[in-house]
Amino acid sequence: MQRKISIILFFFIVVSTNILKAQEKPVFVNEFLGMVSFVEGRVYQLADEVPADKFAWEPAEGIRSFAKTYMHLAGGNFICLQYTGTEVPKDVNFTMDFQKWDNSASSKEDVGKIVKRSFEELKKAVGGLTQAQLDEEVDFFNMKMSRRAVLVNMLNHLHEHQGQLIAYSRMNGITPPWSKKEADKN
Repeated sequence: MQRKISIILFFFIVVSTNILKAQEKPVFVNEFLGMVSFVEGRVYQLADEVPADKFAWEPAEGIRSFAKTYMHLAGGNFICLQYTGTEVPKDVNFTMDFQKWDNSASSKEDVGKIVKRSFEELKKAVGGLTQAQLDEEVDFFNMKMSRRAVLVNMLNHLHEHQGQLIAYSRMNGITPPWSKKEADKN
């Protein structure tokens, strides 16, 4: 009898452990979400510092303004959804025509809502990916790569445009809040 209980207990532990492992997010997903949240925080901090009347500012004719850069960043997040196997919500009216998309919102308030939604949707979609889905090969702009590699590329895209927004801010005499804190320490 005790042997049967031990065997049943053993199988219960093995099955429970496997169920828990299956429910855990892959390490890459947790790391990706942490990095996205970091960039998201910085992007929001910069947006808070930029006056609404500066959202139309562009460094030169034909170069994206603050608003268009934020929209482009959000568009990248929505593109990323498609590579996670998630559809872009219809109510955001996303289009791969970036001339049209980047110009689809211009006020600080409207742009802010879209950027926020893009990060929410991105984190939700990536948070549900399994290891097998990360390993799956997809066609990314005519290049074959794993879904994980697509996410790395999209993270680079976020950092690129965060840097662009930092440069725009500095060009307008706006010091990023985290830089102010660093200066205060010295």
